[in-house]
Amino acid sequence: MGGVPARPSLAHRSLFSLAWHVSVWGGWALVVVSAVRVQPIMGQMPASFWVVAALVLLGELRPVRTAGSWDAQGTVTSTAFVFAIMYMWGLWPALLLQAGVTVTSEMVKHKPPWKLFFNVGQYVLSASAAFIPMVVVGLPHGLVPAGRSLTGTDLLWIVPTWVIWFVVNNVLVSGVAADVGRSFWRAFTDDLGYYIVTSAAVLALSPLVVLAAMSSPWFVPLLLMYILWRMFRNTRDQFLGGGILSGFSKSPAKRYEESGKKPITFNSTRVTIPDQARVTATP
Repeated sequence: MGGVPARPSLAHRSLFSLAWHVSVWGGWALVVVSAVRVQPIMGQMPASFWVVAALVLLGELRPVRTAGSWDAQGTVTSTAFVFAIMYMWGLWPALLLQAGVTVTSEMVKHKPPWKLFFNVGQYVLSASAAFIPMVVVGLPHGLVPAGRSLTGTDLLWIVPTWVIWFVVNNVLVSGVAADVGRSFWRAFTDDLGYYIVTSAAVLALSPLVVLAAMSSPWFVPLLLMYILWRMFRNTRDQFLGGGILSGFSKSPAKRYEESGKKPITFNSTRVTIPDQARVTATP
């Protein structure tokens, strides 16, 4: 109906089915493991952990939207705070937090169950893959248990975490693009340049969050001031038009959104004044 193709069957062999099952079964298995592994340490978490965790939820539920946006999901900033938690306290608290805020966000948006389970799973798998460089450099439990902070040389393993996360996230989401009749390659390359820049901009906040949190948890909310400013500015631009990135709003964390919806843009909401109604100045 309405030109929207039927969702491919999850019981038949296809790239769609493979991407969904790998994400759901693999991702949710890691969620269960993380729920068990964090039990001994959650009661010992400092105030900075809970401040960053609160910003994860806020960043997930309040995305930044650009002017003239055709993508309703906006730019989700929660990824930066999830990565900060992973850098400081390791994989398991980050995975559990990522899963919890994603479930909350998907339920608020009234997503069908198959999309909810997929998005949680693919986010968790993406973050788990991104954790590999930390294991390689000898930080399997994060910076805090290792008793160290960030230095400039840590960018040698921080940047690879971003690259791995970006590739895995994009591959998994593109794998289920057949739901809207798109090929894997088309979905993977769609607005790829902007997607790379937006992802890098958001993830670049994560080491700044780490440095602020390790100094004092009260410095972390200061980063929120910038995010709130962007929210208000882009909400204004949505009605007034303009903006250097007008027309783009792909999230730096791809998720599978509802299909078949026609988004509202500035061009579809602006008011055009007829020529005969214009007021002109007389000399």
